[in-house]
Amino acid sequence: MVLPCKTTGRQFDSGSGHKMLQLIAKFTFLHKIYSYFIKSFPIFLLNNTSKYVTIKKILYNLNLDSIKGDIVEFGIFTGSSFRHIINIERKYSDDTKFFEY
Repeated sequence: MVLPCKTTGRQFDSGSGHKMLQLIAKFTFLHKIYSYFIKSFPIFLLNNTSKYVTIKKILYNLNLDSIKGDIVEFGIFTGSSFRHIINIERKYSDDTKFFEY
């Protein structure tokens, strides 16, 4: 089924993506379980998890675009983010140099 976008007027195929969204929307128990899980996590863990996922996305995209270089981090507190950067970057490149200040 081809539907027009309400804001731009461009047409798009709703196809299987639309059906998948409808299917997911019906499983409200999954939403409740996920919501309970997130609600139960201490906020500092959610913050760190979000930070680690963001770092992973950045390094993945740099690798995907074949952007090479060294990594410098300023303002190290405990070093946990920097250790995470090193662990993730080692998957993509062995010749990256790391500097912390």
